Amino acid sequence: MAPSNCSKTGNCQLLPEAFDMEGIMIQTLVKTLLNIGKKRFLPMNKLETQALMKRENLKADTYFLSLLQEAYRVSLLSEPELNRIQAEALSLLAGQVDTFTGGTSSSIKVETAENILESVFFTIGFYLKSLSDLNLALKILKENPLLQLYKTGRKLVEIQFYKAKQLFTTVQGNCLVINNYAYNATIKEGIPLFSLLMI
Repeated sequence: MAPSNCSKTGNCQLLPEAFDMEGIMIQTLVKTLLNIGKKRFLPMNKLETQALMKRENLKADTYFLSLLQEAYRVSLLSEPELNRIQAEALSLLAGQVDTFTGGTSSSIKVETAENILESVFFTIGFYLKSLSDLNLALKILKENPLLQLYKTGRKLVEIQFYKAKQLFTTVQGNCLVINNYAYNATIKEGIPLFSLLMI
């Protein structure tokens, strides 16, 4: 069994040995999910609860986590549901680490694991953010495995990336002939390099 990971607030969580990376336990997931319920509001009824979910409280770059926090704040997400999501997130991270290392090792740098986790959360959030409203996003989150949401989000990201590449091809074929280093460097060097990094 892996050693326990304790946050500054005193919350402790046992993590799988897969994340015992050179004695340093990954903290991002556990700290974030365990601290979601710090300021929980208890509304009087379900109708009031739904009205109290505020889109302005959700952050575009961390949509998945902020949706969890907002839903838990107004009691639309229960403790068992939050625990289930945490367990599935750890499992999903383990799978992504295995893919990253080619199955050759479960030991990676903590910064790498955190980056993988942020990418997973962004991808899930990308899908949830594409839905028509908060209640639908939460319903899908509660009723489907995170792995399924991740796969759907990944497809959406790939579609948007493909569209961006098509747009870039159009821009390359119609770029201005001007003596502007920033403009030319972006078109000829910056964007192509970014495309390679996204493959």
